[in-house]
This record gives sequence, C-alpha cells and structure tokens, in this order.
Amino acid sequence: PVRVVDISEEELAVTLVSHNQHRVKTAQDILNEVAILKRFYGDRRSVRSNTKIKGKKTRAIMSDKIGVPESTIGKLTYIQKNDEKTIQHIDSGVMSIDQAYKVVRKRLEYDRQLDNNRDVKRRVRRRKIIEGKNYKLYTKSSASMEELEDESIQTVFTSPPFWNLRDYFHKEQIGNEASFDMYLEAMGEVFRECYRVLSPNGSMFVEIGDSYDNGSLQNNPHRFLLHLLDIDDWTHQNTIIWHKSNPQPKVTICRYRTSYSFVFFLTKSKAGFWDKASSQVESLGHQRGSYPKAGTVRNHSGKKNGYLMAGHTVDSKHKVREDVWVTHTDNYSAQRDVGIDIYHPATFPPQLPEPAILSSTKVGDVVLDPFSGFASTGVSAISNGRLYVGYDLNPKFIEVSRRRLNKLGSKKKKGAA
Repeated sequence: PVRVVDISEEELAVTLVSHNQHRVKTAQDILNEVAILKRFYGDRRSVRSNTKIKGKKTRAIMSDKIGVPESTIGKLTYIQKNDEKTIQHIDSGVMSIDQAYKVVRKRLEYDRQLDNNRDVKRRVRRRKIIEGKNYKLYTKSSASMEELEDESIQTVFTSPPFWNLRDYFHKEQIGNEASFDMYLEAMGEVFRECYRVLSPNGSMFVEIGDSYDNGSLQNNPHRFLLHLLDIDDWTHQNTIIWHKSNPQPKVTICRYRTSYSFVFFLTKSKAGFWDKASSQVESLGHQRGSYPKAGTVRNHSGKKNGYLMAGHTVDSKHKVREDVWVTHTDNYSAQRDVGIDIYHPATFPPQLPEPAILSSTKVGDVVLDPFSGFASTGVSAISNGRLYVGYDLNPKFIEVSRRRLNKLGSKKKKGAA
C-alpha cells in the first residue's frame, strides 16, 4: 500500500527521519538525525502547542522519531560535544557507546582534578628522572634513550600507542599521526633505540591490537611487525595471542566480538636467553579444554599462575607454555591504590608480562618499558626480583608509577633467589 500525503518543505526532513527508524544506524547517523530534529523543534524542553506531542521534552521526541533510547542520544551528544573524534571509534567497533561515554567523562574529570591538584603538578614539573631502589623513571620521549648504555637491558615488554585510537593527554604523543606511514616512522625511532640498548641475548615483547577503518580491519599489528623486521635484524620467535577473559563490550553489526590482541616476541639473536623451567606450565592431561584460572596463586612449592618459577625442576606433569595466554584485562585504579584520581586509557595487568619476564631474564636483570604508562611492566619486574626502567611523556603517569612502585619496595618473589 502507498499513502500519499502533502507535507511542507519544513517538515520533509523530520518525516524522512521518522520513516528511517528500522535501519541499522551508526553513531554518526544518529547524531545527524538529532541535528535535523533539533533544527525543526528547537533546542528547548517543549514543542509547539499545535502538535500532538505538546509538552513533551525535545529529547523524548527525538527518541520516538529516531527509534533509539533517550539515554543513547544523551550520551552521544555528550561525546560529540567533548571529544568528537571518539564517535569514529564507536562506529569502527573499537568502543561501545557506553564505554566511550565513560572514557570521555573520566578524561574530563582527570583534567579537572589535575588542575586542582597543585601538589602533583608542582612535583611532576621538576622531576625529569625519578630513581628508586630498583627502578628508574624518565619523563621524556623514548625516541632517544641516551641515558641507557648499549646492550644494558635484558628484556623489553611494552604496549605502544595504537595508531589513531586513544588519547594519552600529551601533545607529542605517538598515535595521532596523519598517516599510518608517519606512525611507523615515529615508532621506528623508539624501537631502533630498544634494539640498541638490548643485550645480545635479550628479548622484546610488544603487545599491540588492531583497529577498524571504514568498517574494515586494518591489519596494523602485522604491518608494524614487518616494519620492525625491516629496520633492524630481529628474530621473530612467536606471535602470542593475548586472549582477554573479560573483553570490553563492543557494538558489532556483522562481525564477531574481538577478545584478543597480539604479543610479538622478538630476540636480538637467533636464540636469546631462555629459562626452561619458567617457560613450563602445568599439563592439563585429560582435562582437555580447561585452563588454569588467570591470577590464581597455587599453594604447592615453586608454582604460580600455572607456570614454574626459575630454579625449579621440570617434571612430566608440565609442558612448554603455548602461544595463547589467557588473563583478564586490567582494572587498576590509581585513586584506590595510590590516592591519585588519574585515568589511563590502555593499561594491562601485571600478569600479562610476568611469564615473559620470568622466562627471558634472571633475578637482577633490567626490564624496560619505553611506553611505561602506569608501570604494569615495572610491577611485574620488581615483584619478581628484577630491576625496571620506564619512559613516559606524561608526568602525571610517571607520578602514579612512582607511588605504585614504591609500594612494592624491594620485595622479591618467594623462591626466586
């Protein structure tokens, strides 16, 4: 059936929006329709008295006509007003609307609280290097690590900024380049330095995830890996899959939910230092398909999180750890832990670098993270009797790291000496 009606030019756009409810819409589509309806009804709490929806709030009217909840409209308009770039991350499947809303709100709170926290601002402005008993933190770019001697680092474990994905609150940060080639060039400067400072039998682990652009997966991690292999003589030992047991909810239209990222394991020589015992995990035997729960501390001697610690005997109940690592994503709160309410958009749990550190270093070796953030790598390194060096441009992140690492003291892993 066809119904022919006469409508005014003024009502045309509103009518088209109303008949477009059942189409799958991106966040930007919804915002475009919100803008149309706002122009027609006016950005006010009620509408014209000659309509059937007299007295109804403008947002409720838009919700009816667009076919999405009022709360969704409110969150999207808030995100658009305060960080319009995040709308692209929603539409590419990187974030859900709820997640993006929380991120933007937290970022604004972060800025306001830091502006009011004079003590933190005064401290972090003065200190370009912070030294503890078992760590050093540098408030500067890791594109030049002239403070570190050649071949002085045993292991690098890091998660660099992903391209065009997150904001780390610093104007000189990597990740905001105009093109992916420019991003690779900036990353190359950092990882050339990593190659220089790494010992001849050293190892490097780089955690990096992919993103979507215009609805298509970009394969950026592998493009990044090929760039590293091209500029320095790395040996690619493994591509480890970090399976996240609690992945963030994301809106997906015609694809599966992403629950992993890559950890590229590279060595400077054909075979770097390798502690065989620490690379072993408990054999599941007949318990096929089951996995040790991430973060579980086992009571029997010499074992934690399902793998052996250095110096313990390998028996028939153990096997070489496989290249799929299962842990949760991080829920670290700087406010709860060290009393500073600061947000970081991409922390990872200390459990992630721990098996890499144990299998590729000895007690007393130095571990480096050139993108230190809140120093999760440092927590893992120091907790296992290693030393730590971290670089980060953001002095607020460095201050959180200082307090976090100081809480650890000189504690070493039981049985690691």
